[in-house]
Amino acid sequence: SRETELEVSSCISLVLGLGSVREVVDAQFLPIMAEIKMRIQSDLERCIAALRGCSHMALDGEFTGIKWPGQEDNEEDTAETAMNKKSFITEQFSLIQLGISTLTWDCNNNNWRHEKFAFYFPRRADAIEDQDAMNYLQEHGFSIAKWKSESLDENQQQLLWGAVRHFHGSVIVHGPMDILALLVYFEVDVLPRSQAELSRLISTSFPSIYDIAH
Repeated sequence: SRETELEVSSCISLVLGLGSVREVVDAQFLPIMAEIKMRIQSDLERCIAALRGCSHMALDGEFTGIKWPGQEDNEEDTAETAMNKKSFITEQFSLIQLGISTLTWDCNNNNWRHEKFAFYFPRRADAIEDQDAMNYLQEHGFSIAKWKSESLDENQQQLLWGAVRHFHGSVIVHGPMDILALLVYFEVDVLPRSQAELSRLISTSFPSIYDIAH
């Protein structure tokens, strides 16, 4: 019928129109994404090169959560109990961004040379997102859009972890969670609850640590 022909014609026009829109979007969007990927790769290569030549590395992670009911700090906790609480919390959440700062002594100019980098990581599949924590991050400049679109791929993650794990200088952190989160992300699903075993695991990857929070 005439009505059916008009409906079919309208559908075809709509599909063709959407196809044209998609082509326009792809033409504009794909080069931007390619440029972003090149920048991330360039930053990664510069970071790895900086880690090979520097004497100090500072780590600062962002996570999908940092608190858990019943796992709050307590002045009466032993060192092992306090670390077990941190280990449990770290296992529940995921590292989603890692900031790395490198420090190298410049003998020619008699001062420290500083470089800083930041990389997004996909959320671990088994990790939880605490909405309050995510809101806090966004309020302080964390970009969910960039996290979703600019996270390192698996190969890039392994390259960065290899450079961080085999760093032979001094590692600077503010509390243990940055180190624990990297170990959970790359090495183990469950952290040892024995202080001696946890110390061995940490020292295997990070033999020299300065915790400036304590």
